Amino acid sequence: GGATRGEGSGKIVDLHSTVRKLVKELTSQTCFEDADLERAHVAVLAGMPPATACLVLRNVKTRLAKTKRREHRSPPLFLLGALQSAARAAHLQSGGGGGGGGGSGGGGSGGGGSSG
Repeated sequence: GGATRGEGSGKIVDLHSTVRKLVKELTSQTCFEDADLERAHVAVLAGMPPATACLVLRNVKTRLAKTKRREHRSPPLFLLGALQSAARAAHLQSGGGGGGGGGSGGGGSGGGGSSG
C-alpha cells in the first residue's frame, strides 16, 4: 500500500466509477494531475450522463495528450475549458437527447463562438 497523498483532491469520488476510471486515465496519460481536477471539473462531469462524461474525457485526453504542463499558466483552468468545450460538443452530437433536466446554475463563462 503506502499512504495516498493529496487528500485535497477527493472530489472525484462523487462520480460514476467508469467516469472516475477515465479521469485516472486522463491524468496518467497527460501532463495534468489529479489535483488539477477541482470542484468545477467534477460539476461539469457530474452534470451529464456517465456515458457522455466518458466520451468527453476520452475526447479531452486525446486532445491534451501532446500538451506540456509548462505551456499552461494555470493547468486546472485550461483543463476546465477543455472539458467544457468537449461537453458542449458532446451535447450537440447527442442532439440533447431526451429529458436531461438539471439546474446546473452558476458562473457560465461565455465562450466566444469561434468555429473553424
